[in-house]
Amino acid sequence: ATSLPIPNVHNTPPTYILYLINLTCEHIKKTFGSLKGVEAKAIERANRVYSTIDNSDGFYRNLVDLTYRSRMNATFRIITNGEGDRGLEAKFVKEANASGLEQLFGHPLMGGLRITLYNAIHDESVDAVIKFMKDFAERNRK
Repeated sequence: ATSLPIPNVHNTPPTYILYLINLTCEHIKKTFGSLKGVEAKAIERANRVYSTIDNSDGFYRNLVDLTYRSRMNATFRIITNGEGDRGLEAKFVKEANASGLEQLFGHPLMGGLRITLYNAIHDESVDAVIKFMKDFAERNRK
């Protein structure tokens, strides 16, 4: 027995996918103006988070070279006695969760913390995590 594909299947456009792409493009245009606007917003938000890390007097540390830092996931460690402090990082995650800030944990084996800055994350959420980071550092600085 042989089987042949239906001849017109390859000519049927993926209408649902095209509809979703159109909605996404309309949202980008309305919210950011253009893809350049999306990029500018991503850079601005990442710079605010990295500035908080870099200006924490060594309490938070990101070891990634400035050239290669991610705009979507800012990773960092809490440093005490020159090393990453997994206990303090666990406390950070626990207190963040209690404050409504979720998914800030880093790699399960390597430790550390991570702030996700995807385009769908609201600026108010970025402001809240930056405020939490500053408050946490102030309360836990040794």
